[in-house]
Amino acid sequence: KMEGNKTLVPVGETRLDHVACAVSDLRPVMTYFEGQLGGVRADGGRNEVFDFAQWRFANTARIELIQPNPDQPEGDKKRNFLVRFLKDNGPGIHHITFLVANFEQRVKKARDMGYNVVGVSTASATWHESFLHPKNPGLGVVVQIAQSFDPSTDVSYFSQYYPDAPSIPTGKDNPFAILAIRTIAHSMDAAKKLWVELLEGTVMPHSDTEARFSWRNSPLQVHVTIDPSAPEGPTAIEISNSINDNGDNNSGSESTKQLSSAAAIVLPPFLEALGAKFVAPVSHTNKHSHATSQARL
Repeated sequence: KMEGNKTLVPVGETRLDHVACAVSDLRPVMTYFEGQLGGVRADGGRNEVFDFAQWRFANTARIELIQPNPDQPEGDKKRNFLVRFLKDNGPGIHHITFLVANFEQRVKKARDMGYNVVGVSTASATWHESFLHPKNPGLGVVVQIAQSFDPSTDVSYFSQYYPDAPSIPTGKDNPFAILAIRTIAHSMDAAKKLWVELLEGTVMPHSDTEARFSWRNSPLQVHVTIDPSAPEGPTAIEISNSINDNGDNNSGSESTKQLSSAAAIVLPPFLEALGAKFVAPVSHTNKHSHATSQARL
């Protein structure tokens, strides 16, 4: 399965892989992701500390949910990072994962640029990972930098641990796309240093207080608002259930899909807690513009 120990990301490319949200119980979110948003089960698993489950949406973007392992002994839960996160913050965006082609070089580059890099692990033959501490300037959220050597996925997690969960048909008439992670930074310089200089994204046309960053072959974007007075960190996940056929929604390509207006929906409280917002875009000035209006769900 390692395919000659070759990385999933070509040399010279960085990919925004997915956004991960922490929850205490993924079951109600799983049901809504599949039944109402048209998400398709993409991967899942359980280790000693936590469960993870991923869904793929209409534009191929993926959301991961992580929950504390329900079977973990009570004494160990006190040391569980996810239990602490949920106690301190409640459910919400926990980390953003980027895949790179040369893990060691990127970790060194991050440290050379002054970032606090923690949790560096190369013990696995198929997965190397590190984390930018959320207190680094411009973050306010954990950024995972990883290199994968195994392209396989496994959806047996769902039937193993949730055998009574209904199998949702994948052909939902109006599936949703996951468009971007909205976040706040204190300065544009700090935002560009992180998303462009370190993580090699492309900054799209922007104002002094708003900017979108995209990555080649990545359907997800990062939309940064500059506000020196607000806490840094993620504020929302942009979603839409109306995308026309003007392109492939590859946010790093010239054929980025233009979003059309869509009727507002009402999401349940647990998705509101994750920071989900429904995006009803307004008219675009050109094919690179992503001006939107939004309603809190």
